Amino acid sequence: MKYTITINQVGIVKAGLHKKTDLVDWAIIDYLKDWFFMEKKKTILNHEDGKQYTWINYKFLLNSMPLLGIKKKDGLSYRIKKLRKLGLIKTISLKDNTTFFILTEFCISTCFLHTNNGVLKQRGQGVEIEGTGGVETEGTAINNISSQLEYQNNNNISETSEETSDQFTRPSNDFENFSKNIVNEWNNIAAKNPVLAGVMILSKERLRHLKQRYANSGFRKNIITAIRTIPKYKFLLGENERKWVVSFDWLIKNDTNFVKIIEGRYKEIETESERQRKAKELLNKIRRGRV
Repeated sequence: MKYTITINQVGIVKAGLHKKTDLVDWAIIDYLKDWFFMEKKKTILNHEDGKQYTWINYKFLLNSMPLLGIKKKDGLSYRIKKLRKLGLIKTISLKDNTTFFILTEFCISTCFLHTNNGVLKQRGQGVEIEGTGGVETEGTAINNISSQLEYQNNNNISETSEETSDQFTRPSNDFENFSKNIVNEWNNIAAKNPVLAGVMILSKERLRHLKQRYANSGFRKNIITAIRTIPKYKFLLGENERKWVVSFDWLIKNDTNFVKIIEGRYKEIETESERQRKAKELLNKIRRGRV
């Protein structure tokens, strides 16, 4: 069950939505927001806009939000359609009737508070501004992720818990540049290869892994080369039996995954279908007397 519901009343009134929506609508938005910024979630790539959409688990949402007073999926579906018509979310539906969503820029600018420097701020959650790349994470703000990585000082993260504040003291400029360069390079490659998921949020877990990798001089020197090498290997782009695709999290998880890429481990890997195709071609050549 969801324990807390956060609603930005000021933003809703300023957006002129207070007469078009009710508390149930915004409680649903708050829950969708938590799913949208969750690191581990079920997503699907929308090839029309190139963005990752998050699955709406209707049953789980209804069980977790008894205050909504909605008992059946149809009632929730009505609300989801209403939010879509208001421009707060975008959705896509699959043939199996599963629905995926993404928060719009209008929704995010309405739901989240603004700091003096214009950065959107929400306690305990990462914030992406769709179309701009502006992101704020727990104890960390990334404004314009393609060009700048900044970390908030203690005054800026005063709303977070003491535990979070202790864990996210301001890092050195070298680490900031290190993180910025990796994210920029990854997103550049992801933009050219839609099967790769871009990095929108530097979560607490990702920052922890990046700090661990930063201590490895080999990783610091070769990670950019590893990222630029990824498109050369079809295996890493999903052309394998499991349809597995390399991810940013996999790359920074340990000190060995990037080594596998730069040493060419995936260069000669063939899928079973490729092996069968080559075997068939060879058999045809033998039958024709060309071998």
